[in-house]
Amino acid sequence: FNDCVRLQAEIASRIERNIEKLEEWRRKEDESRERIKEAKALRTLAGALGPNGIQAFEIDAAGPRVSELANELLRSCYGERFSVEFRTLKAKKTGGMKEDFSLRVIDSERGPDRDVSGLSGGEQVIVDEALRTALSLFAAEKAALPIETLWRDETVGALDGENAARYVRMLHRARTLGGFHRIVYVTHDEKAIEAADVVLDIGADGVVRVER
Repeated sequence: FNDCVRLQAEIASRIERNIEKLEEWRRKEDESRERIKEAKALRTLAGALGPNGIQAFEIDAAGPRVSELANELLRSCYGERFSVEFRTLKAKKTGGMKEDFSLRVIDSERGPDRDVSGLSGGEQVIVDEALRTALSLFAAEKAALPIETLWRDETVGALDGENAARYVRMLHRARTLGGFHRIVYVTHDEKAIEAADVVLDIGADGVVRVER
């Protein structure tokens, strides 16, 4: 009788241990399912935040606005002659379309659109600066706080008198578009200096002299 009681107790203990193991396995299985769900959610989030997700949508959304701002700046320099556009898709050789982010310049006087490298030296400088300034304007529009001063630091090379005047007209237009109080540009180009409204000349001795 005693042996039967001990055997019964041992069997009951084994059953209890097996039940505990089964419950532990079930808990682990539930945890694994949750981890799999979490991993899938994280992969989805990573894809959404990656180059083919929100970043691509941001580029697609930014392209038209940056183009619009750049074209407004170019009109202050050349009238309606030049305009630019960003292309986010291009045809594949095998058919269909693929993602792209290229800039094309339309010159109403010289025909079909072209790359920036197809422009003259002075035109390249002005178009390039229009794009850079347009990006600054776009960033200012997205800023949480208003930006009062736009800085341009050595952004242009040597300019002739005509292009220096265009450059300064562009900056005046940028000031209006961005609602800036002032635009400060740093340059060693004499023509660009002559076209400025006010010149702050920083001498070798560190003294700042205000001209005009």
